[in-house]
Amino acid sequence: MTSSISPPVVAARRAALVTAMRERGAGLFLSEAMPDIRHYTGCMDAGGTLLIDREDRATFLTNAHDAPQALSEAIETEIRVAFPNEDANALLAKVLEATAGPILTPALSAGRHLWLIAQGHDVRMEPGITSHLRRVKEAGELLLIRQAARIVETGMAAARDALRPGVREIEVAAAAELAMRREGMDGRIFETKVESGPRSAMPSTYAGQRVLEAGDLVLIDIGPTFHGYFGDLTRTFAVGEPSAEAKHLLALVLEAQAAGIAAVRAGATGHAVDEAARIPVRAAGLEAGFRHNTGHSLGLAGDSLPLIAPGSMSPLRAGEGITVEPGVYVEGVGGVRIEDEILVTVGGCEVITSFPKTLSDLIVPTP
Repeated sequence: MTSSISPPVVAARRAALVTAMRERGAGLFLSEAMPDIRHYTGCMDAGGTLLIDREDRATFLTNAHDAPQALSEAIETEIRVAFPNEDANALLAKVLEATAGPILTPALSAGRHLWLIAQGHDVRMEPGITSHLRRVKEAGELLLIRQAARIVETGMAAARDALRPGVREIEVAAAAELAMRREGMDGRIFETKVESGPRSAMPSTYAGQRVLEAGDLVLIDIGPTFHGYFGDLTRTFAVGEPSAEAKHLLALVLEAQAAGIAAVRAGATGHAVDEAARIPVRAAGLEAGFRHNTGHSLGLAGDSLPLIAPGSMSPLRAGEGITVEPGVYVEGVGGVRIEDEILVTVGGCEVITSFPKTLSDLIVPTP
């Protein structure tokens, strides 16, 4: 994959990170998270350890397997190759020994070896620091997010077209993924979820071998990536005429999502948006079936801020991407989730995804 990031963009991103480091008195930033590697080097898929010092010198420690891609894509970054030339842990320890000042990191997530190497150093973990710096999207990022949205809508259209009694969940997922590959999908943030009938009452499980039956609710959640940025779209369909209870769930979740979206604007909190979506569900006596947050951030895979969740008091900012995806799950009836991608604006929001979702749109006629 070719990097879609330009040197001036990388320079601006690093400048913001270096400013944050200096404000905290840190001498080195360390991360193994792929979103950080992509954001601060332009390298799309190579794994390793990224280090950026307070003078904006970037070093990327990788292995011989990933080195060719790192060397061809990384911008203004020194590439140091460990295995087979040098032991990776020893190389990282050597770099850390030359560090002056505390080490700032979002997490030490690669395993126990990082903790051992970091012993004796002043390591300060600040979860969310880089996702906080990525919250407001640049113009180039928005173009990639919009393309990922087009890709995910292509996948959802293919999935809907595959719905009929006698088809297995995995066949529906395969139809969606083939369509998205043809449209430019280069990865996925999660396995495609297709949950039918009683399985739809599970908020998050993957496509299985179950055969669709007439009257089933079928929850489909798709998350392709494009140049590292992900699309995320959920629809719940009924295969043929649903039961009265299932139809009620579909209408209720559509109402809840509309209320959540209406609450999105710069300055609103994630808590306020989440609460707006819960009010109709609570009024229907089904809040116990609303088993997850109303939404999350949209951008590079792994972004965590802002959260659209109870207790999330951080105000939304114009230029942030989020999802709004209320869901209600009832044993014996099934589950319904409806999700769209949203761009926060000063006076409200823009719904980036436009896949049809009226009640009639969600009922798929059977042959």
